[in-house]
Amino acid sequence: MDTSVSPVAATIARLIDDAVARDRSVPSLAELARAAHVSPSHLRRVFTRAVGVSPHAYADARRAERLRSMLSAGRPVADAIGEACFGSPSRVYERTGELLGMTPGTLQRGAPGERIRYALADSSLGRVVVASTTRGVCLVAFGESDEELAAEVRRRFPRAAVEPSPLEEEMWVAAVVELIDAPASDIGVPLDVRGTVFQRQVWAALRAIPAGTTVTYSQLAAAIGRPTATRAVARACGSNPAAVVVPCHRAIGADGSLTGYRWGVERKRALLEREMGDAPPGK
Repeated sequence: MDTSVSPVAATIARLIDDAVARDRSVPSLAELARAAHVSPSHLRRVFTRAVGVSPHAYADARRAERLRSMLSAGRPVADAIGEACFGSPSRVYERTGELLGMTPGTLQRGAPGERIRYALADSSLGRVVVASTTRGVCLVAFGESDEELAAEVRRRFPRAAVEPSPLEEEMWVAAVVELIDAPASDIGVPLDVRGTVFQRQVWAALRAIPAGTTVTYSQLAAAIGRPTATRAVARACGSNPAAVVVPCHRAIGADGSLTGYRWGVERKRALLEREMGDAPPGK
């Protein structure tokens, strides 16, 4: 969110954030406009240009984040929906895919009933874990030890049935290792990654970037039709749950710097050099 170019947008974002944090109903567009001393239509236009979404959509996203946090912490579903100020439970259940990526009950229970299988392997960039559901890969991460990586899977899916993959089901980890060494490989890994609508838009755009190509965060924002949402795009890249398969390493700073990378800037540099032919696999 780039509210720095718009004091009005920054003021409205703070009002919405404060309402959500205090478990209060978010003010209506007319009320927000009065607080900012502008017309509702002007407010909507200025806010959308600065943030990338309307005030209403921004408020829904913030409430969804709070609801997700409370459900993941084990709060009862009805209590969490009420405290997140969504009004009625039906409003949330009608939009579960858009708001949460799953039903509130499933999220509250940490994906109960789901079987999350994971496999560990050596790669040229260190130990890697690949976790999957019956629908596809849900997590790819680098780490320093098997214990750390197994704990990461359990942390993300605290109430799912998490178990190591049998040997015959480790094909996806082999495919990911191949992708690390040969980034242009078309391995067709099916994904079951979960996030907000905005995050999924960013992740889909990342997957469309050809190997050997980089884009700036602002270019990525423009690609999804949110040209002023550069900071939000950077945050979505940082929350990517599937390293390499969703190639967030191809997003760089406006000045060409590598900026950060969740799994270490050196890994990001190695992946990019490998993709651009400046380093052989394993280097």
